[in-house]
Amino acid sequence: MERKIFKGLLFEGLCRENFETAVAVQRQIFPREDGKQNFLDSLKNGPARGYGVWLIKLKDECIGVIGLYHYPDYPEDAWGGWGGITEQNRGKGYGTAMMDFIENEAKERGFKNFRFFTDDVDNKNILNISKKRGVMVELYSNPDDYYAAAVGNIVIVSKSLSAEPVQPWGNKYLGLKELGKKQNAFKQEDAAR
Repeated sequence: MERKIFKGLLFEGLCRENFETAVAVQRQIFPREDGKQNFLDSLKNGPARGYGVWLIKLKDECIGVIGLYHYPDYPEDAWGGWGGITEQNRGKGYGTAMMDFIENEAKERGFKNFRFFTDDVDNKNILNISKKRGVMVELYSNPDDYYAAAVGNIVIVSKSLSAEPVQPWGNKYLGLKELGKKQNAFKQEDAAR
């Protein structure tokens, strides 16, 4: 299992031993969304496709989770996913440390840009952290790609990891409909929680 200390936090790579903890924490942070299938995909295909998922720990407590992936058609762009800190641990600088960690991981893997999408209503904390970091924020409004879990507008946050400025995403297809289907894979399990 990969383990990295970064800014006083332990970032522990997803593995079979901590899988259920990662799912539980993700569901706590994003109660209307379910990343379990994404985490399974990461366990199966992660190293081959540049994916990574890390549990964020403070001492022995898991206080968050963050993932990294990319679209093969856009090899210069790393994407963050399922990133968040549990509610009781927000406002303590852990979200900033999480973003520093994942951007550093993306840069070390050779990506030129770091991006993520989020909901501008449900995830105001990460947007506020990001705006302080000199990012580009753009509305995602691809008519062929609808994300039912969104409460507000979907926005794409982009940052250059190189000397060149980041280019807007420009509504290229993200596959949000497919993401919604993955989240429904464990619907019965979700109903029981």
